[in-house]
Amino acid sequence: KQSPTMALSPMNYWISTDGTEAFPGTNKLFESSSSEKPTDVFCHDQDGNLYILWKNSSSNYNVRRFALKDGVSYVDSAGMDLNNSLGPHPISAIAVDISGGQNYLYYTYEDGPNKHIQRYSWHDTSFSTATQDPAYDVHINSTSNKIFFTALAANKDGVFVGMKTVNGSASSYGLSVKKYSKENGTHTDPVGTITVGE
Repeated sequence: KQSPTMALSPMNYWISTDGTEAFPGTNKLFESSSSEKPTDVFCHDQDGNLYILWKNSSSNYNVRRFALKDGVSYVDSAGMDLNNSLGPHPISAIAVDISGGQNYLYYTYEDGPNKHIQRYSWHDTSFSTATQDPAYDVHINSTSNKIFFTALAANKDGVFVGMKTVNGSASSYGLSVKKYSKENGTHTDPVGTITVGE
């Protein structure tokens, strides 16, 4: 969470048993610095491990994994980064799926009007050695509508993305959740859509 003492402070993460412990202290998990700036984008996998998106001094994004210790705490979890960055494009959401014997880190990014969901894969617990899966891409061209990814989730059944679609004025928009296949390939159409607001 953000440091409560600074209104525009960078994101800092720390462990609290009841929400009253202050930062900094012995309970800090991920502290912002000139070379590492944690963001407010994070997720958990099915085993409770924590993944935090952060940006380095070159404005490239990376993800740090904190292993859940004994099923109850991240204390003494040093964290593990990807060996390769996710690049400089803005990332709005991440999700990790470790079901089915294959581990995937999914992430959204914007490249002009093009929106993408791509993934990294790794085996066992060697998160740092995860490599980009070039055989997988969700590609959406949003030149006709302004589309924004707002949330991301993944499990054995598919990849689910929350979308905000602005039509015309900023006050006219729709909200939906779209399901995409996890199979290799370039996916432009969802396999299912739920509209949750218009």
